Amino acid sequence: MRRLDDLFDEVIAGLDTPRVYLKLDTQGYDLKVVEGGLESLEAIGALQSEMSVLPISEGMPDYVTALRRFRQLGFEVTGIYSVTRDKNSLIMIEFDCVMRRPT
Repeated sequence: MRRLDDLFDEVIAGLDTPRVYLKLDTQGYDLKVVEGGLESLEAIGALQSEMSVLPISEGMPDYVTALRRFRQLGFEVTGIYSVTRDKNSLIMIEFDCVMRRPT
């Protein structure tokens, strides 16, 4: 496992003007990935994180906590897309949240 900050320069190497979209799907560790990439966040224009309305992994932050942290980091929500729902109650279990950094 490597921190985002430790590999970010390697990922964008050779790009004159990188426009980075960070897709996170780490089974409850999205915020930890972002915390390991705080130095790189300025270069990330948009990201996508899978958030949980109902806890599906131990220690996974709920969507309110995740949204609050992403907002603190300067991201705004541009879309919320259902991933899974309970088929009987239709309650959303998880959703993908797409966010951007304002220009």
